Amino acid sequence: MRVVISQELLAGTLSTVGKAVATRSINPVLNHVRIVTEPDLLTMTATDGDFTVRRHVAISEGQPGRTLAPAKLLSDLVNRLPKKDILLELSGNQLNVKVGRSNYNLTVMGDENFPELPDFTEHRLIALSCGMLKRALLQTTFAAVKESSTGAVHYTNGVFFSFKRGRLDIVATDGHRLALKRNEGLGGDGVERDLLLPARVADELERMLPDDDDAAVEMFHFSNQVFFRFGNMLVASALLDVKFPDYERVLPKDIDSKVHVNRDELMEAMGRVLLVCRQKDQNPVSHLETKGDTMTISSDAGEIGKGQEELSAEVAGGDIKIALNPAYIIDVLKNVGGEQVTLNWINEVNPVMLTAVRDPDYTYIVMPIRID
Repeated sequence: MRVVISQELLAGTLSTVGKAVATRSINPVLNHVRIVTEPDLLTMTATDGDFTVRRHVAISEGQPGRTLAPAKLLSDLVNRLPKKDILLELSGNQLNVKVGRSNYNLTVMGDENFPELPDFTEHRLIALSCGMLKRALLQTTFAAVKESSTGAVHYTNGVFFSFKRGRLDIVATDGHRLALKRNEGLGGDGVERDLLLPARVADELERMLPDDDDAAVEMFHFSNQVFFRFGNMLVASALLDVKFPDYERVLPKDIDSKVHVNRDELMEAMGRVLLVCRQKDQNPVSHLETKGDTMTISSDAGEIGKGQEELSAEVAGGDIKIALNPAYIIDVLKNVGGEQVTLNWINEVNPVMLTAVRDPDYTYIVMPIRID
């Protein structure tokens, strides 16, 4: 195996596939990256056994070969090498990494025990816009729980993909809030399927997808795995085997009041209030109340201090009064577009639904904090 590749391209490829390298594993294979060279193609793959990332890179005059190289060591080394062409050459169990006067030999291993992906290409679900999927994940994954504190898998650790005859709902929740993005008119030959993707994988997938509405991502489902293929990338993951609740049932009905406010003004006000009400080992609480055409946002952190903001608001229906975690509102305001958002309110104990005029297919629900 022999290949010459630019430092920037090699470093970027190692960084991308490195997202799937196992951080804690007794299996040394999972701490390595598979490198396969062909005359005109370099392929790098990493996996932790459940999550796999593969990237193809076009090269010239490569000599065929394959090996497993220590992922973190190789990535750290390449990141520190000069931004010039790097020679990778395999000799026995040594991978020579050379650029200019820098010359390193890393001990490598054969790839015969590296986990193989199944042949999934006959099991395509749908093809959709990379930009569309990226935005949908950006608007939902933040509401999921990325890591389990107990080690047990829960539906809150996943991002739910629900295919319903041309519509794809992407949903995430941590039990206190729920984000739902509906994507209509996708076709897919009437596919009906429910898949729960690990939130950590969904988060990494969002970062890898290009923000390009003209580029397509193909989605496949085979056995207990899901596959996303786009550009020169393949992302594969085992699915979570837990049931996601019926999210339709938590969508508020019979809205009593609608409060229209400026998105940026609300986000900035919530951010300032959060500075005061955030305390160690205590969930921050802000109080929202409308009177006429004014919304008041306040917080009282006892000895630390208190704060109050007033915003112009357009209220349809009765005035509202509710207590919320301001961080939950800030999170969603970062990920919706347009100048105006609407708080849809029933009463103090029912969830608040936030919607945006510019994005009618997006819904965000926050449970209130009960104050005695």
